[in-house]
Amino acid sequence: MARLSKMQMMKEMVSCTKDPIYFLENYGKVRDPVNGIIPFRLYEYQKVCIRSFQQKRFNITLKSRQTGLSTITAGYIAWLITFHSAKEVVVVADKKKNAQGFIRKVKLIIRNSPNWMVPKITIDNQGSITLSNGSRVEAEATTSNAARSESLSLLVIDEAAAIETGKVNDLWAAAYPTLSLGGNAVIISTPKGVGNFYHKQWVAAESGESDFNPLRIHWTQHPKYGKDVIWKCMGCNHTQNESSVYSPVCNVCGESSLKPESPWYIEQCRQLGDPRLIAQEMDMDFLGSGDNVILEEYIKKTELNVCAPESVGGFDNNLWTWEEPNETDKYLISADVARGDGSDYSACHVIKLSNLEQVAEYRGKLPPDMYAKFLYELGIKYNKALLAIEANSIGYATCLKVQELEYPNIFYSMRGQFNARDRRKLEKAMMNKETMVPGFQTTTSTRPLAITQLEEGVRTGKFVIHSTRLVSELRTLIWNNGKPEAMAGYNDDLSMAAAIGLLIIDTTLNDMVATRESIIASLTNYGSQTTLAKDEVKELSNVFMNERRRNSPWEMSVGTTGIKEDLSWLVGKRKG
Repeated sequence: MARLSKMQMMKEMVSCTKDPIYFLENYGKVRDPVNGIIPFRLYEYQKVCIRSFQQKRFNITLKSRQTGLSTITAGYIAWLITFHSAKEVVVVADKKKNAQGFIRKVKLIIRNSPNWMVPKITIDNQGSITLSNGSRVEAEATTSNAARSESLSLLVIDEAAAIETGKVNDLWAAAYPTLSLGGNAVIISTPKGVGNFYHKQWVAAESGESDFNPLRIHWTQHPKYGKDVIWKCMGCNHTQNESSVYSPVCNVCGESSLKPESPWYIEQCRQLGDPRLIAQEMDMDFLGSGDNVILEEYIKKTELNVCAPESVGGFDNNLWTWEEPNETDKYLISADVARGDGSDYSACHVIKLSNLEQVAEYRGKLPPDMYAKFLYELGIKYNKALLAIEANSIGYATCLKVQELEYPNIFYSMRGQFNARDRRKLEKAMMNKETMVPGFQTTTSTRPLAITQLEEGVRTGKFVIHSTRLVSELRTLIWNNGKPEAMAGYNDDLSMAAAIGLLIIDTTLNDMVATRESIIASLTNYGSQTTLAKDEVKELSNVFMNERRRNSPWEMSVGTTGIKEDLSWLVGKRKG
């Protein structure tokens, strides 16, 4: 650029002060991985973002990868602190080094601008930069103290979805009082699951329920990446050349299920490989991008069976029923127990054993003793269903109360570290009631097993779900450091109740049958040596293999005396 006169410099200063786009396109620089430092050239969608940063106090962006939003925001910050005095900007990310990378982009623009235009840098280190006009930018990891300032001008949260929900909630709670007095905020991120801080803020912004202005930046808006894009309808498979990421509607079927593809997109998907990463980095898909236990595609298939309950009952109207009991069917009730006064719920499902169909569901806040009475009545109604109650902590009190009420069909499990596949222990336990306790024992080993059984049931379609409440919970059930749990601020009570029921059905009930057969086989081998043993095997066979022929299928002869042993305690059955 030719040397400018003082008058020209003044005109340039005025133009740059008024318009960040003018400043960036005429003086801004960015680092290109191939060509090094090159002039800043803005695409149309990037200009829209900068105008929004200027005109709207709070902005939130939902973006695809490689759309340059971080660079654009860094350019806006460089303009803000260069042409305005005493501005305090804080950039936060999940880790401080990531926020420092953001600051480096700001420094690059300032250092490559003419000396007569930019203030002198007075403090320059890895985590901050301060100018002689009193403006400064600081990079911080996400903590509640990161944005505690009485003069915060702009808060930028980079890749907000990657930040732990509790931390970013604390940050926002600390920063908002100051920002509400006149500061600005920009939240930048690709999606990563639902239920987190970023997802909630985006949903609220799109529905007009918050102060944030939503900015959707899709890869198709980039001139290079969106070249030769084709929009494919996921409903009728029709393809068309023109559509919009804001309102993708098929020209044939009218459905809004169009998905864009291009040679660049296909290559990026090949490199990413993982469908979750593709949903996160490319498709801007909240539902498919998180660390969810169950993939969204399986949940969507499950939703085909979701319907309104045939009846709503219970004293709190939280018992949903899709099918009344059939006298020829057998049922299992699996229940999770909460204190009744906190944020968690007591929850249970009635599952028809013949086809693993959910026929009733409860979710409410009953005290443990009242919940026991409720489960008793529900179990009696459903043909004295096998009642499996999660027996940890407060749940054990519910189990004891159900015992006290003399419910005839309680599920029992082994004491201590229950292993549903330990056949030898199960055989011993069946011969000694002292080793069994009422209810299901949830441990560090059984919880993942139960969740895995739930995932399999949903994925394969074996578990037929009718409840919108359960489906909603499944969408917020995630892996957190290898542990299955609900996202912060959500519940997993219905999910755990279903998981416990499915694990019991697939393991313990099946293994009890197999264990009985094993006992019979052992006695058969022994009985080949004596007529008396053969008679015992015949008696056992009547008990285990053809129970309907006997008046009491829970009694068997033991020893040589003919005395009958009552085995009904195995599933909590009582005489009478």
